Order: sequence, then structure tokens, then C-alpha cells
Amino acid sequence: LAGSMAAADDATPPPAEALASFKRHYSVENGRHAALFPGVGEGLDALKALGLPLGVITNKAEAFTLPLLQRSGLYPYFDVIVSGDVLPRPKPDPMPLLWASGRLAVSPVDVLMIGDSVHDFHAGRAAGCHVFLVPYGYNEGRDVR
Repeated sequence: LAGSMAAADDATPPPAEALASFKRHYSVENGRHAALFPGVGEGLDALKALGLPLGVITNKAEAFTLPLLQRSGLYPYFDVIVSGDVLPRPKPDPMPLLWASGRLAVSPVDVLMIGDSVHDFHAGRAAGCHVFLVPYGYNEGRDVR
């Protein structure tokens, strides 16, 4: 039994190697099977047609955020993009929303934060933004309603 356990341990890569392997794989697969939820493209078109400044605030690392937005065709919609690793504190801290609203020259009280997670809700409220949550997307399996 001890011999078979040692063999299993040898098959597990060290954490740094496993993380590097994940990043390589994820950079290739990132967005490959992604599709917009119904109405999102039309909504973005309508908001842009109104001349409203738009931003993305995500906890996803910038190395994955920018390629995902480019591959999905969404990149041109946004005036500011804040990834989870560019500021000292990610969501649910309000820092990313406050920073983005400053870059857009919009007061947080005039911002509508559209999100899909509890982190989005807490960040938006703490920043003083209006918050609208959609019941789909990434939320670790928790219902945001």
C-alpha cells in the first residue's frame, strides 16, 4: 500500500508546475467555447449608441481578461478594463469600481454596476453604485436572487 501511495504522490506535479500548466492550457482554451447570453450584444450596442462610457471589472487576471474580450469581439465596447490583478484589492472591495469610475470621469452614484455575483453586489454597493445582478454567469453555483 505504501508503495502505491508513493507512486500516486510522484504523479502529482508540484504546485508551481501545476499552476504553470493550468495557465498554459487556459490561455489556449480561454473563451474558445464562450458565447454571449441572449440580449447582451444588443444591450451593449444600445448603450454605446447612447454614448455611455462602459467598463469591465473582473477578478480574472489581465493575461486572460484581455484575450477573452478580444476573442469574443467585446473589447471595442469598453472604455476601461480593470482586471483582478491590476489593483491592490479586487472585488468585493470597492477599489476597482472607484478606480474605473474615476478613469471614466463618472461619479460612482451615477454608475450602474451590472454583475453576476455576490462579489459584484458587495463591490457595487460599497462603492455607492446602483447595482443590477443577472441570475446567470459565474457565481460559484450560488443564486444571486
